[in-house]
Amino acid sequence: MDIFCQQYTIDSIDFLKLDGEGHELAVLKGGKQMFEEGRVGMVQFEVGGCNLDSKSFFREYYYFFSKDYDLYRILSDGLRPIRSYSERLEVFLSANYLAIRKR
Repeated sequence: MDIFCQQYTIDSIDFLKLDGEGHELAVLKGGKQMFEEGRVGMVQFEVGGCNLDSKSFFREYYYFFSKDYDLYRILSDGLRPIRSYSERLEVFLSANYLAIRKR
């Protein structure tokens, strides 16, 4: 992600929609510089069955985002804030999440 943004002169991303079939965490880690410099505003990502294959768990996403982002699960009736990590959040039926950069 960092290399792509440098190559195409992308200074910031307002909304990043990830669909990496279980490899979203690898994409996020590839954007380390963009995230560290606060140049990504919001990220929507999915955690589901593909994460079993890639051996990536919600816990990793939570700790990736928790310092600089507010994290929400996207539900049919709105957003549910995720304020702390718990093992019960490890649901491998497709669930969508939204991370919004803290001000």
